[in-house]
Amino acid sequence: MPTRRLLLSLCLALLLPALRPANAQIRGATQIRGATQIRGEALIGEPFGVGRVLAPLDAVDAEAEIGRLLQDDAGRVFYPVFAAPRKRPVLNFLGVDAKPRAVEIFFLFRGTEPLALDIRTPRPQTVRITPQTADPRQVRQLLDVWRYHYVAEARARLEQADYPPIAEIYLTDTLSRRLDLPAVTLGELGIDPPNEPQKTLDFLSGADKLRAAAMLETLQSDAAPQPLDRPVPASVEWIPLPAPAAPDPQVEQIAMHVPAECFYVRFGAYDHYRWLNRLLNDYGGDIQQMVTLRAHSYDMHNRSTRQLCLNPTDLRELLGSQAVADVALIGRDMFQKEGAAVGVLLQARNDLLSRDILAQRNEVLEDFGDPTIVDETIMIAGKEVRRIVSPDNRLRSYYARDGRFHLVTTSRAIVESFFACADGAGSLGATADFRHARTLMPLEREDTIFVYLSSMFLQGFVSPQYQIELGRRLKAVTDMELIQLARLSAKAEGVPGDTIEQLIEADLLPANFGRQDDGSGVIVADGLLVDSLRGARGSFLPIPDVELTGVTAHEEALYQQRAEFYNSQWRQFDPLMIGVKRYALPGKDMERLVIDANVSPFDEGKYGWLASILGPPVAQRITPAAGDVINLQASVRGGLLMPSIPPHQLFLGVQDAAPLLDPAPNDLFRVLRLLRTTPGYLGGWPKPGYLDLLPVGLLGQRDAFGFTRLLLGLWRWEGAGFSVLSFDRNVLDQVAGKVRPEATEDPAQVLLSVGDLSNSRLSSLIDSMYFTRAHQASIGNAKLLQMLTNQFHVSQAEALTLAEDLIGADLVCTLGGEYELQPDRYENAQWRSTAWPVGPQGGLPDGYHAQAMTWFRGLELRLNKLDGRLELHAELDMQRKPNDPAPPALPIFEWLGVKKKKPADE
Repeated sequence: MPTRRLLLSLCLALLLPALRPANAQIRGATQIRGATQIRGEALIGEPFGVGRVLAPLDAVDAEAEIGRLLQDDAGRVFYPVFAAPRKRPVLNFLGVDAKPRAVEIFFLFRGTEPLALDIRTPRPQTVRITPQTADPRQVRQLLDVWRYHYVAEARARLEQADYPPIAEIYLTDTLSRRLDLPAVTLGELGIDPPNEPQKTLDFLSGADKLRAAAMLETLQSDAAPQPLDRPVPASVEWIPLPAPAAPDPQVEQIAMHVPAECFYVRFGAYDHYRWLNRLLNDYGGDIQQMVTLRAHSYDMHNRSTRQLCLNPTDLRELLGSQAVADVALIGRDMFQKEGAAVGVLLQARNDLLSRDILAQRNEVLEDFGDPTIVDETIMIAGKEVRRIVSPDNRLRSYYARDGRFHLVTTSRAIVESFFACADGAGSLGATADFRHARTLMPLEREDTIFVYLSSMFLQGFVSPQYQIELGRRLKAVTDMELIQLARLSAKAEGVPGDTIEQLIEADLLPANFGRQDDGSGVIVADGLLVDSLRGARGSFLPIPDVELTGVTAHEEALYQQRAEFYNSQWRQFDPLMIGVKRYALPGKDMERLVIDANVSPFDEGKYGWLASILGPPVAQRITPAAGDVINLQASVRGGLLMPSIPPHQLFLGVQDAAPLLDPAPNDLFRVLRLLRTTPGYLGGWPKPGYLDLLPVGLLGQRDAFGFTRLLLGLWRWEGAGFSVLSFDRNVLDQVAGKVRPEATEDPAQVLLSVGDLSNSRLSSLIDSMYFTRAHQASIGNAKLLQMLTNQFHVSQAEALTLAEDLIGADLVCTLGGEYELQPDRYENAQWRSTAWPVGPQGGLPDGYHAQAMTWFRGLELRLNKLDGRLELHAELDMQRKPNDPAPPALPIFEWLGVKKKKPADE
């Protein structure tokens, strides 16, 4: 009886939320299930009235994710939202048809005359509504319902999509302010602002979260510009890194000409360029696309090389000649989206290099043909420097030379530092940190790629120069985006919006929008929005080149708060070094990458509980079960997280076996389904350790063989100090009594072994998971195009160009297709990708394979934390695509994970 009561309680707990009305907390909400005819209401109000329509759906339209539009010929209806149908997770989980039979549409409107609405669900429907005068409380209640669904729909769209959330932030917050509704928070939109030190790490990539926070701050601030009446604050008081005693290592000459504050990526030999370039060309010029799926491309490779006035084709031929002895990519940051402080440093064999670089610069000038571009020789540190710069900084290239070393960079500050370390003093190669790195990863390794991020480079992101200018830079770019969006709203609403003053007057921008504290602001140059100090979006003045003479009281307080965190909790950044070397393997186009990463010295104290849960290195491993295609083992302990948990080994295995069932990735219970689908096991030894924290041991009775049936179909086996869990009893039978500890030669804290998944029986599961995410991201882009038409009255034909202009990037179908306007079953145009599967089910297309499965052939990884150092060793096996003998392009900027628009076939 207790068991029955517990199971009944569990069922009720799961079912009751699904049975609760979706808008029970909002008065006046309409239940939409079972509606058979269209009906609606509209309540007059200022500055907008608010209305809603209940439109029936058939079974096919209920499945439609795009194609829903609301329009009126008079242009009086604005900012509609198709309320998301109430989710019934348990009914879906049980296979019960829970599709909505109608959709509720909320909208704003102006005027008092009757409204003639054209609705697509995507089925075309029309309704005529006469606005009514109502009690202000009723209007407010319906506005609350509109806001609830408007914000919820924006959040749902962002959770599925992969584009920057600028339109969603602008619309939700601006409309809430105009209607005197609660201000929007990032949390409501599903955006969690990063905390320290994550915020500093996000600066490396210019994370969209930071831009979102900056935009919302601008929208919700009415403060006038503040005076720059405070001195530049003092930087963080960093603790010097300990200098390990080590013999004097050999250091490459080029490192002696790299400023100590720069990152350093050395390739060394031309063959290394050629190999990396071909690898990148295999995957569209974007190394991240080998694993991750991005639905937009900033085309940063072409943007960066163009800004530097380098022609990749000519440089390719140059590096293939005998002109270059060594080459490295250096820089102060990696802000490729908005304008980075980066450079290419080359060591010449002869005088041919200078001639070829100058020829390339002249060719770029001829291609632009812009008389406003300045090409001049200037003096820096008493030496001649060739400089090319355009008014908007789309071209910004300094060419400096010191003996056999040639530097092409976007940043004057890097040129100054380059000359300052000409004799080696103050160079990266002369620092104790780098020389220590060369004792751990000596030149004799002959790495294909060597990466070094020094502590001084990482400290630069927390300097006043970077922190304060980054805040101003984020405000500059988001101000441009807000002006674009406000102009779209003005055009949709039929109000003047050519100037910032008109947009403020229409309440489409905050009252004090405009000038920054430093006096800069957005201006129009040649029809483009540019920042008066920094230039055009995507080619901003590099941060080190922006003079910082003073700060506001607000900027001072923000920086002091951040500095206090680092002074008290994060006193030093640990340098990171990575070496990559490749080897040929037997088999056509097979090769192995050997990757060694080192954080040394490594201060684990500042990493808190994360580092504390790693147990001591162990000279033994748990034997994998027969048939494992994935095996992960870790030496762990409770640490700061759970001090009572003793050191033990956790191990996880995934069998090369067919999934238990076909997963339903769109189901709310997808995590549980995925766990139940995967033929794997999870265990602990010699104590259960963390496994005892799992709330799965209720109701189970262990049998004579050590097996226990637990909740949710989970099984547990215990014996000989082992505790092992699995959803598949057959898998557990393979493990029970067969796992044991065995000695290993190399102690480790984490071991990972992954076989060739492409030839495993798990490949169908992996393909399905990848396809689901790629399909969602592709649909997310189509929803963005649809949203622009719904919210800004943009024609469908203009939506794609406008979307790419707004986000400053090309929309990319993650399934490899192209976006086109295609007729739906009602002959209405809607945005679709040519790669979307045909049919209502949208199943996995024949022949589809996850991107990673086209090249991944195995991985062995070992992680150790000992003697003040964190070490990682990995061996990655790859299947390369056949390459033709055409000479490759220089992959200087592609290495950072950026993408070409139209990569050459190779």
